[in-house]
Amino acid sequence: MWERTHFLQAVFSYEYKQNIGFAAVYGELAGPESVAGDEYFRPFNTNPVTSSFVIPFLARLREQGAGAEEFERAKAFLSTSFAATGDRFAWFLLRPLAGLMGATVLWVLPGASWLGVLTLLLVYNGPQLLLRSRLWRAGSRGDSPAAEVQRISRMSETVRRAGLAATGFAAVAVLAREPFGHPEAVGFMAVAILISLPMLKRFPRSGTWIALGFLGLTLTLNHGLR
Repeated sequence: MWERTHFLQAVFSYEYKQNIGFAAVYGELAGPESVAGDEYFRPFNTNPVTSSFVIPFLARLREQGAGAEEFERAKAFLSTSFAATGDRFAWFLLRPLAGLMGATVLWVLPGASWLGVLTLLLVYNGPQLLLRSRLWRAGSRGDSPAAEVQRISRMSETVRRAGLAATGFAAVAVLAREPFGHPEAVGFMAVAILISLPMLKRFPRSGTWIALGFLGLTLTLNHGLR
């Protein structure tokens, strides 16, 4: 059943979203009568990664004798809650970080393109698979959905900070290579990143603007020194 969640979004439609994938995941559990009764074909939409909590949690409800109305209410509540946190984690934070890391490796090691591709795949898929496994166990046990949403939010914050650090590293990598490179500018950028770390802790919601400000100042300095 866990393996089938990886194909949840394979048959996606704008009208019914992931309902076909949802029904396919529950096919064996629900049995032909329930599936034929359309209960599992109603519109369903959540983040594919965080669905690893929603699906086993709902399966546990069904096994405990939950009726169709209770099942539908739980499905609507969980899919919405985990869609919001999952989209921020997977689409808005982890995916850009993976792309940035892969591109940085390609820039630093242009002769090893395979290493850049491997970095992208590992950074993007590694955390997702670990989170899927953790969420599946939690959903199967019937753990608190609110606690798991908070856990995903904390992971998102970790990924966000990693993205800021990677942005600083990428800026240094770009500036360090010809024709952009200048030793004073690169050194200033490295010091600026170190200075920004405590500022990110004190002003966590302003981290992106702090990083962009340091980058802009470094580019200005680099231009003036050339």
